[in-house]
Amino acid sequence: MSDMISLLKCLAPGPTRSVLVRAVALPALVVALVGGCASGPPAEGVSSSSTVAASTAPGGGVSLPEGSGPTQDVPAGPVMPASCSSIAMVEGARIAAADFAQCLEDFARAARTGARTIKVTADSEPAHYQWLHADDGTYGMVTGGDSLIVITPTDAWMRVGGKVVKADPDGDSEAMWVADVTDQSRRMFQPDFYNNILGLSSEWVVEGREEVEVAGGTERSLWRIVSATPIELVKGFATEVTYYTEVPGPTAKIVTTDGTAVSEVVYEDWGEPIDTDAIEEIIGKSITG
Repeated sequence: MSDMISLLKCLAPGPTRSVLVRAVALPALVVALVGGCASGPPAEGVSSSSTVAASTAPGGGVSLPEGSGPTQDVPAGPVMPASCSSIAMVEGARIAAADFAQCLEDFARAARTGARTIKVTADSEPAHYQWLHADDGTYGMVTGGDSLIVITPTDAWMRVGGKVVKADPDGDSEAMWVADVTDQSRRMFQPDFYNNILGLSSEWVVEGREEVEVAGGTERSLWRIVSATPIELVKGFATEVTYYTEVPGPTAKIVTTDGTAVSEVVYEDWGEPIDTDAIEEIIGKSITG
């Protein structure tokens, strides 16, 4: 967990944050940051679209848009939202960034739950967590063990080691730290998150199929989708972002590199149920819808 604690330094201004952002593309950076925040407050001197109803296709599979190509090991999950229907998984196809972003956002909303495994660098220890995005705007992220982050439209909490701390920017040092961390998380999980990332390029290109290692260490033949133009998460530093998927919507893996460092986010369990008891206990109500 020491690697994760060190990531908290990207909350601080100055060169440390700049170096980390250059080294890791934003999707992996912010998720790994939040995953590591469950380790506790930083040491002294470190500053701290449209919603689509969830449903399941017959037999638990995913409804495929026309022209999506082979259906090898298609993950179970929600029916494909309408916004994904015009995106064809065909070699050489070009996808407008706005269309790609809308498809990914709508699918994530429809799924409501899922799991991610993050490797910030090739040598880093993987961080795994489950997430829930409820219809009322409540977001829960189970980072493993006794760690949990819960965010609602108005409040936020973190539970570490059995202790629940409510975010309060005017509270004690612990409450202020939780407020800082959850504020970063809140911004990341807003509906426009995909637009913020994918919109860094005007267009994305389906390059072809590739054998890719995914969840569980298995390999799958997936479509490789890359930006048509270089992406700059930090001005002056080009980053390559590659999406791997079988069909539009349920992303299987994202790989990012700036030429010196590579990070990975592996997605799985789209739409699978997770235990919401701890989240409901913190917010004081049932999660429905």
